[in-house]
Amino acid sequence: MRTWSRGRFGYPAVGLVVLLLASLTAGPLADPATAGGASLSVLRWDVDYATGNVSYDLALDVTGAAAVGAPCEAYCSWRIELWYRDGTTELSRGSVAGGSESSANDLSIRRTATTVLPEATHLRAVVEPKYNAAGAKYVTGWHEVSTPFPTGTVWLEVGKWFRDPASGSAEYDVTLSWAGAAQLNGPCVSYCRWRIEIWYQDGTTDEWRGGLGGATVYAQNTWSTKVSVARTEQLPSVTHLRAVLTPAGRVPGETYEYWRFVGDHMVDDRDVVPYEIALAAPLAAAASDRFCDVLAVAGGALPSVEPDSPPDAWKRCVEAVRLYGPNIRKVLAAVATAAGGSLAIDYLLDEHVDEGPTPTPEEEANPPLPWVPPDTWEDNGCERTIPPESVEAVADHVESRHAWGSEEPGSKFYPRVDWRYLATVDALRVPPSPSSKPEWADFRCERVVEFHRHVGVDQVTGKPTRTYTVVTRRSDGSLVTTHPGEPKR
Repeated sequence: MRTWSRGRFGYPAVGLVVLLLASLTAGPLADPATAGGASLSVLRWDVDYATGNVSYDLALDVTGAAAVGAPCEAYCSWRIELWYRDGTTELSRGSVAGGSESSANDLSIRRTATTVLPEATHLRAVVEPKYNAAGAKYVTGWHEVSTPFPTGTVWLEVGKWFRDPASGSAEYDVTLSWAGAAQLNGPCVSYCRWRIEIWYQDGTTDEWRGGLGGATVYAQNTWSTKVSVARTEQLPSVTHLRAVLTPAGRVPGETYEYWRFVGDHMVDDRDVVPYEIALAAPLAAAASDRFCDVLAVAGGALPSVEPDSPPDAWKRCVEAVRLYGPNIRKVLAAVATAAGGSLAIDYLLDEHVDEGPTPTPEEEANPPLPWVPPDTWEDNGCERTIPPESVEAVADHVESRHAWGSEEPGSKFYPRVDWRYLATVDALRVPPSPSSKPEWADFRCERVVEFHRHVGVDQVTGKPTRTYTVVTRRSDGSLVTTHPGEPKR
């Protein structure tokens, strides 16, 4: 009988040959896995620049992640990253969501929330192995979700300010507020410090004279807050308050500041620089008694003038003009004191500000030069028209910041100026140009227009101006904002 002998490796020699031939001729056991990947969808991303609140709805879809060599073949992690990218700076700002998976081939992840986040302009998603450095990594493309945030602000609301020049006793109620301060390079990215300083400035003297209060905020990313200071105390002579917000930790940042004129007396929560300008020239030119007549007849603090026996307040006004004119600040401080601490300034702010000559109907119907014919405009990518429906979409913003008497800081349109007419009719005689701010030039355009009379007060100079700026979106021409003065740099 013939028997099979085992080969060198313990198998029948013929059997080994058969196995080798089968492995060479047989097809694969399964088709190779299809290449996987990840995709990110931004369904909503709404940012409140003042508070840092972001309301978002994000969807991450992953396929083929458990294939051989893919990120989730064993254990993997995923995250949706926040980035700041402005063409010059590229900086990671953390992540908005993340998690871990095990041997997951397909994933569908949805994240929806409203929360405070660091300033970010772009998102992307990353899926990568947790323990296998040689494994594949899935990275989505960039999603732009915001432009760089507008610079934050600090400002003061003066509810009450009365200082008796004779005794030096001051009674005040002042609120310091800030918004947008935790943006990139803002003062409150880390710890920050606020303070309210008192100053004396009369055109010759420029002197710091102490403060009303201040404190360090030991909390990171304090986007916005309000701090009120109210008391009665002895103070030196004061013309201005200065609100300051500065970094207090090791993280560098910008300093925000805001000046407010009080002139030893203020009863209305408004920026009174316009009425200084409105009265300075008449005060210098007019006789003292005539200036005080104007204040009295206008319904201000002074009673009507009785030529035979002028009221004491009117006499004090005349004395103040003779002593301090043409220093408008000292005059009005003295007038307010003479009136017992009550000076109505609505007249000064609204009705008698120099707006230039009233235009005739012909002037309103025919825009002034320079007129640039549209067919000669350069094709710079800016949409030439402004959709009328876009005006109401930004009306609340314009009126809360740039209407006369509005509380938010900004240049102010005069009460009788129709900013809608300026933005949608008059401005169309000037060609739009890409924004003068490099970081905005790719998606915003602006028109800088000269009107034929004053349209408001420029916050930067504190003076009446005939110039106004209209900002539009580059893609469709819709209105973003409009304000008196030239574009803010």
